[in-house]
Amino acid sequence: DGIRDHCVTGVQTCALPIFNMLAGDILCNRHLSTKPADGWWNSARRTAALQAAALLLCMEWLLWTDSKRVLPAPARTLGVLCFIGLCLMLLHRQRPSLEDVGLRPVRWNGGWASLTAFTLMSILALASIGWACSTLHRPGNLMHWLGRNWYLEGAQQLLLQVLLLPRLIVLCGPGRKATAAAATAFSLLHAPNLPLMTLTLAAAGFWCTWFQSHRNLLALWLSHFLLGAAAFCCLDGPAAASLRVGVAYFTHR
Repeated sequence: DGIRDHCVTGVQTCALPIFNMLAGDILCNRHLSTKPADGWWNSARRTAALQAAALLLCMEWLLWTDSKRVLPAPARTLGVLCFIGLCLMLLHRQRPSLEDVGLRPVRWNGGWASLTAFTLMSILALASIGWACSTLHRPGNLMHWLGRNWYLEGAQQLLLQVLLLPRLIVLCGPGRKATAAAATAFSLLHAPNLPLMTLTLAAAGFWCTWFQSHRNLLALWLSHFLLGAAAFCCLDGPAAASLRVGVAYFTHR
């Protein structure tokens, strides 16, 4: 009993204050500023770092438990619902404008040429890789893939551009450092599939740079969707482990 009382007292005096501080930072009610904060490790940077870490860890958790061999279906569904709740809560705390989200046509006139050129060149590069690796084909279940993934590409861009990138801008400042950090984080979410990580690193770097200039989420959604469909047609095979990530990568045959 004495040991138990000492443990309870230790948790109350040490662990609970730390938990309350972390929870307060992650669910902070302050409006997230995209301007770099003064000081090396002030409250704004700490909040941005913890929120970004929470997002990335939750996404990694979902990817590495997305198998009935790891967790049963009800537990995986509960994890997805908790992650959606975290994203909605952070969006509510962040309170971005339509322009911040990329849904207000303010700077939509420019950038189409560069985005179109990047998308077409990327599709050509994927086709070349598929031809070299003998995985270039027309899959019979393409329509099933399109129907299942059309909204997921937009959700990934929303997470990358609206939730993750602004917090990395607070940490690193606007420009190349935040873009590189966001692209690296997005690439690591596709681990341990090294070919896919390389491709997503390059694509995310361009997308983040383009979004900061033109603020058009729908255009990036379309670009991501087209590249995803092209990758499915060109790399759905041993070249990139059928585009599998997380625990599913190790079940590829």
